[in-house]
Amino acid sequence: MFPMVSTLPELRKCLFLMREVMEDLREEQVKFNPNLPVGTMIEVPSAAVMAEEFAREVDFFSIGERMISYSTHWRPTGRTNMWPTCIRRRTLRCYA
Repeated sequence: MFPMVSTLPELRKCLFLMREVMEDLREEQVKFNPNLPVGTMIEVPSAAVMAEEFAREVDFFSIGERMISYSTHWRPTGRTNMWPTCIRRRTLRCYA
């Protein structure tokens, strides 16, 4: 899973580099599972807006709701008591 990806070109670069590493492993005859699911974390507002496009590129993604909230509202990460109960208790589930 790729963390803190904020744009589609950034995600595509990560996928490109991953494929290059996989090719290097094949050439060196290192055993690995080439069919592992690949995902990204949706942790910044720009990635949240692009989630539909990100879903086309990866097998799954995980939404870091707290990170998105903090970066959207500019709240310090150590002060969770400032958040309304509805934000602290909400759960998001997404399927690609």
